[in-house]
Amino acid sequence: DDIASVGAVLGSGDPSDLEAVVGRSCVTIGPFKVAADADDAMLEYSNEGMKAAIRSVEGQIFVGHWVQIRDVPDQSTANQWIETLKAGGLTDAYAVRTEEEGLKISLGVFGDVERAERVELQARSMDFAADITPRMRDGIVHFVDIALPPGRGAGAIVERYTEELVALRDEATCPQ
Repeated sequence: DDIASVGAVLGSGDPSDLEAVVGRSCVTIGPFKVAADADDAMLEYSNEGMKAAIRSVEGQIFVGHWVQIRDVPDQSTANQWIETLKAGGLTDAYAVRTEEEGLKISLGVFGDVERAERVELQARSMDFAADITPRMRDGIVHFVDIALPPGRGAGAIVERYTEELVALRDEATCPQ
């Protein structure tokens, strides 16, 4: 995959690998929900002698994995379903109405997907068509843009922050 080529030893791969390492030497880490986490990352790489800058933008912040039952026909049906769910051990069930989707039943928002999946399966075992969607909210998110010195790959940054949080090459923004 293309991540491996960025950390490649110079001269060890195809000419395209060499261009990837030398040609575009910026990396973006993020989004960070918390400004202090972005500050820590920027300081770490600044202290290693790299040009780094924080960029804060309005964006979507992941709150958690929302387990819900959609397409609830009416409030009395919602009340009956909630009683059944609570009797079956899903005590956090409550009705919620959104402009986009109308009436539905929330079964909780979970930070880890395993708990969300357990609740989804528990509801499905009671014949409810529960599903999991990402719950987002608007807020300020922070990115750290880093200029890599010549010959320095992004492998260590990817190892530290994972592929999901590191943008390379054309997806990265160079620090201003």
